[in-house]
Amino acid sequence: MVFKLFIYFFLYMIRINLFKHNLYALSYKIINKYKYSNINKCIHLEKTPFEKYYSINYKNIRNNKIIEKKEEKFFSRNFYLKTPKEIDIDKKLRETSMEEKNKSDEKNNTKLKKEVSEHVNDMNVINTKKENVEEIKKTVKTEKNNVSEKVVTKKKIDKKGIKKKKLEISTSKVSYPPIPSSLEKKWDDFKKIKEYAKKTNVYLGAHISASGGVQNAPVNSFNISGLSFALFLKNQRKWESASLTSDNINKFEENCKKYEYDKNFILPHGSYLINLANPDKEKREKSYLSFLDDIKRCEQLKIKMYNFHPGSTVGLCSIQEGIKNISDCINRVHKETSDVIIVLENSAGQKNSIGSKFEHLRDIINQVNDKSRIGVCLDTCHTLAAGYDIKSFENFEKVMKQFDEIVNTKYLKAVHLNDSKSDIGSGLDRHENIGKGKLTIDTFKYIMTSDYFKNMPIILETPDVTNDESVYKYEIEYLYKLCLT
Repeated sequence: MVFKLFIYFFLYMIRINLFKHNLYALSYKIINKYKYSNINKCIHLEKTPFEKYYSINYKNIRNNKIIEKKEEKFFSRNFYLKTPKEIDIDKKLRETSMEEKNKSDEKNNTKLKKEVSEHVNDMNVINTKKENVEEIKKTVKTEKNNVSEKVVTKKKIDKKGIKKKKLEISTSKVSYPPIPSSLEKKWDDFKKIKEYAKKTNVYLGAHISASGGVQNAPVNSFNISGLSFALFLKNQRKWESASLTSDNINKFEENCKKYEYDKNFILPHGSYLINLANPDKEKREKSYLSFLDDIKRCEQLKIKMYNFHPGSTVGLCSIQEGIKNISDCINRVHKETSDVIIVLENSAGQKNSIGSKFEHLRDIINQVNDKSRIGVCLDTCHTLAAGYDIKSFENFEKVMKQFDEIVNTKYLKAVHLNDSKSDIGSGLDRHENIGKGKLTIDTFKYIMTSDYFKNMPIILETPDVTNDESVYKYEIEYLYKLCLT
């Protein structure tokens, strides 16, 4: 009986050991199954006797490394673990997984290399741009220094030893045709220019600034040797402006007398916002009120003429309808004001604009009731851009005869004297300094000497490249000297 119990106990213990052994084997098999995935969150267990005996390492499993040969021997000996075929399959799977990883790593590396190379190229481009900007700044500084040295002042010493300074005009951004050396000594004084202007009846001036008040315009004109001038009576880019004060009006009158300016040679310019040809009634009414306000300001300052751009159809009506709108507004303003002459400026020929052709000006004048209060201002830049060739004496003479036949020269009241950046027929309103554009010296000589332009304001509207209006002084002297050559 005792012997039987002993045998049963022995068999029972063997059975338990086998069960434990199988548990260990099964646990390893499960770990081996998932080792090809990235088990980064693997649980660190204590080594079992099974692991210690066969030297199985969890680190190697996590890092997807090849298992040692001792393990393979164990796999081949035990029926309850993997067969040799399964081991071969596992090896192949490991190899393929490693190859796939290497390929993905190579792709990532190539992408990174491309991104790095693009970034480096961008940085190189930025650095080159910075270097170019620095070089440009250096060149600009050197040019400014050179100009400032040239523009300094000439000094003359009297008998008493007192030094007098004669300011020269800055020509930093533009170079002009040289004044004939034989004439330089004759034009030292503004009085001589004035005397010549009175003899020839050519009254040349410029569109000058009226900042600080209209009373400053005569002073600014005198500083550039102008014998006529144009100005804005209010902000040309706003619908509403402050009205003229009694102080503005009185000082303007005083300065005109002080510097001997005849009101017949002052030509205010209308607001750029005014469009009397607009077919929209509300917008046209808004333009008309600004137009009326300008003319009332002329009456307050006792100025005889007022210049403005006829306007545009805005593509919403025909040219003839736009012309009728303009003439109706002029007739209306004549009734509401007393004696100011309305001067139509010819346009450059922009799309939908009115006034680029002499026929447009004629049709407006024909529909105005009071012909004594209507006139025309010819802009040389606009005339060329509109397609009229005025580059030579002969061609300019033909154009003026054409103007006389279509419009009549008795309506010619003023000239805007400008060179043109754009060539004949371009339709572009691009003013340029005298002698720097597409017009020739013959054009300017013709205007300064022709009888068509006597006793009227001839106004320069060239770019103020010096930002202090001193360029106008040079151009006025240059144009007067052309008359003697």
